[in-house]
Amino acid sequence: MAGSRRSWWGPSPLLLCSWRSSSLTPCATDDPLLDPRVFKLAKLRNGAIGVTAVFFGLFALFFVNAQYLEASDLSDTPAR
Repeated sequence: MAGSRRSWWGPSPLLLCSWRSSSLTPCATDDPLLDPRVFKLAKLRNGAIGVTAVFFGLFALFFVNAQYLEASDLSDTPAR
């Protein structure tokens, strides 16, 4: 993957994502499962961004915590 050489936060991926999720693209069907135009509502858009940030934050916390616990030598603790 090119993520290690080029940043995933560079202009190309961000422009692609913003273009794809914009409301300028017409819906492919008349009755989509989730109409992207609902994200024009500021409260819904901010809530979705907040929930996504919390999800990734908790994932990072659990991931780093698991790595820390795997790397720590638990044989020297008084809990054995």
